[in-house]
Amino acid sequence: MVRVAITGAGGFLGSAAVSHFSLHPDIQEIRALYSRLPDVSKVSRKVTSFIGDLRDHAVVDSLVDGVDVVLHLASRGYPLDTVDDPVQLIVDNLCATGALLAAMVKKGTKRIVYASSGGALYANDRESSPITEEAATAGRSAYAITKLAIEDILRLPAYSPWLKPCILRISNPYGAGLMRRERQGFVGIALKKLLAGETLDIWGSDQIRKDFIYIDDVMTAFEKVMLFPDAGCDVYHVSTGVPTSLREVIAAMEEICGRKLSTRVLAPRAADSPWTALSSEKFSLAYDWRPHYDIKAGMTAMIARMHEQD
Repeated sequence: MVRVAITGAGGFLGSAAVSHFSLHPDIQEIRALYSRLPDVSKVSRKVTSFIGDLRDHAVVDSLVDGVDVVLHLASRGYPLDTVDDPVQLIVDNLCATGALLAAMVKKGTKRIVYASSGGALYANDRESSPITEEAATAGRSAYAITKLAIEDILRLPAYSPWLKPCILRISNPYGAGLMRRERQGFVGIALKKLLAGETLDIWGSDQIRKDFIYIDDVMTAFEKVMLFPDAGCDVYHVSTGVPTSLREVIAAMEEICGRKLSTRVLAPRAADSPWTALSSEKFSLAYDWRPHYDIKAGMTAMIARMHEQD
């Protein structure tokens, strides 16, 4: 029986993780950190809610005290955000993670699973075979710089006696929870525009190809890492390895919903990569994990779950 702390519990990945692990028989307790009070009607009795900020020492000490693993999902900013003060955004994220790690060392909580980015970190812009974890990275946005810096902090030799970090670079996750987000995830934004009969802005080209992964596959990846403490701690891709164009995503949702989406192509953005596909072979070998959803199956499951939640 495993006790889990989840930061960023109100976010897209965080809310999905709280729901998923609330139903898991091997999870004894979930301590979920929210920035604001959640809807208590949707919180399982297995979940203890904490309201606050990671830099609040009293809150974070209680959050991690006695848990077996921390699932660190809290993060400010989005991959393609243009922010007024990118340096402050980076500092805020690093300070929050630093406070979390200090609390973990203080309380003797060793295991941390960090959700990094798969789609925003790599320098590769040319169509090729799926990218491995050893490929060159590039901090082309405040978001990417933050993710890479936190990865480096987790791997500092000074932390090695105290922490067992596992870093998961997740490639463009999507699911029904995106429909509650205003600026997160191409799939969620495109589907909202389709259902509302509005025009979707696409930067650069609808032939940009990304590695989209359905939320249920991400949850099974979290499950593998969190419930098998003796497995290796390293940097892994959680991905499909399949580059899917934005046009193919749109075509899939148009077919499922039976309506057409109006689009408008704008100038490309500097932080965009025209081609991304990540190899998950390393993670698959370490944890016996495989993605089960292609884009059509994932879109179908996403839309079905939306109807269930209405």
